[in-house]
Amino acid sequence: MVTTERAVYALGEAVVVRFSGFPGNATDWVTIVPVANADEDYDTDRWSYTDGQVTGSLTFDGLDTAGDYEARGYFDWSGVGGYTVRSRQRFTVAP
Repeated sequence: MVTTERAVYALGEAVVVRFSGFPGNATDWVTIVPVANADEDYDTDRWSYTDGQVTGSLTFDGLDTAGDYEARGYFDWSGVGGYTVRSRQRFTVAP
């Protein structure tokens, strides 16, 4: 499960994403993307591995474009054929 610390962030404000219930693989990861992005389309500048943690938080640099975004949690399980979004949380960046 991923959740953002807040539902609305200001432009340039750091975004905190908490995660829990991850399986603990070193290559599980969290990313932030515009809501319109497809699940397999992630921002190469705004993602981070969980480094095998089951629960924790990650802080991402602030976003410079207002709009609706999602924090997404991916589990790298070979049994599912690649990266699959397991959890998502919407939030807004206000102008």
